[in-house]
Amino acid sequence: MATELEQILDHIEEGNNFLLSGGAGSGKTYSLIEVIKSIYEKEPIAKIACITYTNVAVAEIKERAPYENLRVSTIHDFLWDIIKIYQENLKKCLVELIEKEKEEEKTGIRYGGNLKLDSDYFEKIDKIQYREIKKLEKGIISHDEVIIIAEYMFSKYSLLQDILKDKYEYLLIDEYQDTNKSVIKILLEYLPNSKKKNILGFFGDKIQSIYESLGAVGDIDEYLGDDKAVKEVEKTANRRNPQLIIDLANEIRNDGLIQIPADKQEKPPNRNANGDVIEGSIKFLYSLKDELDFEKIMKLKYFDEFDFNEPKENKELYLTNPLIAPKAGFPGLMKIYNKDKIFSGDEFKRRITKYINDNDITTDFTELSFEEVINELINTITEAKLTFTEILEKLESDVDTSDPDKTYTKVLNLIVKPYGNVLKKLIPTQGQFNFILENPDLFTEALNYPYDQVRKIYLDKEQLISSKKINSEDAKKKGYKIDPLISHLMKIQECIKLYQTKEFNAFINKTDYRITKASHKKILKEAIENLNNMNNSSIEEVIKFSNENNIIKSNDDDYIDFITNKTYVYNRVKKLKYQEIINLFDYVEGYTLFSTQHNIKGAEFDNVFLVLDNGNWSQYNFKYLFENRTDKASVLERTRKIFYVCCTRAKKNLIVLYHKPSDTSIEFAKTLFGDKNVIDIS
Repeated sequence: MATELEQILDHIEEGNNFLLSGGAGSGKTYSLIEVIKSIYEKEPIAKIACITYTNVAVAEIKERAPYENLRVSTIHDFLWDIIKIYQENLKKCLVELIEKEKEEEKTGIRYGGNLKLDSDYFEKIDKIQYREIKKLEKGIISHDEVIIIAEYMFSKYSLLQDILKDKYEYLLIDEYQDTNKSVIKILLEYLPNSKKKNILGFFGDKIQSIYESLGAVGDIDEYLGDDKAVKEVEKTANRRNPQLIIDLANEIRNDGLIQIPADKQEKPPNRNANGDVIEGSIKFLYSLKDELDFEKIMKLKYFDEFDFNEPKENKELYLTNPLIAPKAGFPGLMKIYNKDKIFSGDEFKRRITKYINDNDITTDFTELSFEEVINELINTITEAKLTFTEILEKLESDVDTSDPDKTYTKVLNLIVKPYGNVLKKLIPTQGQFNFILENPDLFTEALNYPYDQVRKIYLDKEQLISSKKINSEDAKKKGYKIDPLISHLMKIQECIKLYQTKEFNAFINKTDYRITKASHKKILKEAIENLNNMNNSSIEEVIKFSNENNIIKSNDDDYIDFITNKTYVYNRVKKLKYQEIINLFDYVEGYTLFSTQHNIKGAEFDNVFLVLDNGNWSQYNFKYLFENRTDKASVLERTRKIFYVCCTRAKKNLIVLYHKPSDTSIEFAKTLFGDKNVIDIS
């Protein structure tokens, strides 16, 4: 039977687009490199573009396939490179997409400012630029907008389809399942409209698609088939996992792809010196106790081969960052970014801005405070008979959690009854109200901020977690908006870390301190050593010391803009101990045992400890997976994929922990892990 590479080369010979489907540890990137090499052996001047998911992957492919005519980039950089030279068309499309979003939400590009961004406005701007943070008034778009504009331009301008095909004879897409749906649309719906020829090659695994909620395509099944646009080639070998984990992974998959250990002639890592497949070990531990004592659990004999002092080869995995934050030592930061019920997620500020947008209110609120805006809106409903403060005071005095007739909902209904339920849209939910009662000074501060500043404040845990990776394509692909304050603090901590690890040249290049004579080295050494001892100082004190001693200056435009316009956030963060930033840095950079189940995709470790906890994330539920809840199909499949990805990271030992599973879940665990490997540790 022909090898996968031979099958792919046959498809190329016949002019077919192809998909290489391979499970975890199958060496899909190796196959990608082999395809590139094979093309260049036959066509030395072939023009190939290889699109991959992260900058790390870009560097790896460039190193392993250093061909002059090979363009390797992330999808955002690739698309921007294609469209950026057509500035007149870019500006035209940007205006149209801004208008499109106004007419039909979530179909264009959102602009929340007060300026009229029309063709005349952009005519005065030199050119549209692509950067980390969107500033439409300055003609700057970010990651999300690049994808949106590119798809729109490819649908609108057929010439662009010809231009892309002329530029690249081969387009190879790594980790295709994580590619944005809009990109797949460009490649498989718009490009075929051009009569020019090129070949598309996709590499990936649909069961490892864990970013669908962020716009990833997940699979391209609708384009697969003998009579369709893409022909599939399966790769069944597994080079990473021991036999027991391969067997487990095959049980978890439900798409028919069955893996076997890679051939011993290839000397894969999952075979020993004699060529035998490593067996490995799998354990499913569960406890029926109300509380889990992790310190005690991790001392059980099942963890004897784990070395928790070596985080590079041992990982403790959780579904969400909030589950990790207390364990990793940055709970205060997580509380600010994830649990602030005034500004995080769909919290109170969002209720007000949504009400304004939904009702097409065009009043100029620029000169008003947040509280004054709320009162203006309430006045239009109550005819100035109620103020926001009066409503909150009434709720505070009348709500009694011990009295069923004085619940929050019942008291609120009495307040709004004379004016209609529309008034509820301007009043905090019960959870938000409880947060306000617990943080009165914080809420008062928020109410006093200018509304123009308030509407720009948005808090999300991903601003915290992805902030170190300032140039990370991981942050770009997920649409995360980097928080300049945390990024600034991470730069400071990176300098400290480089000094601690004696990487002095890298440290000197990173710091803003400029050495022009010998005495400067002594001054710098003293400053960084003092900074290194400030872990118990406040974050504000560290920022000030770093600036005054030129370690990292506080003169970055984005940082200054942040602390000027998002003072509320800065005032909360600056009071925390700097130790939280140290702990956050270590977590993000992989110096700790902990990781989220999403962040380890593509990685591998000797030993994996997987904790099954949904963390209040409604998109996943391990109970649904272990009870085969087909009535919750989308959640079930999402959970199956994340579980598969996590289990297949282990090169030797896998331990899964489930707290208080049902009898049905225990029985299902036995079908996956085997009776003897399912253990009650209660």
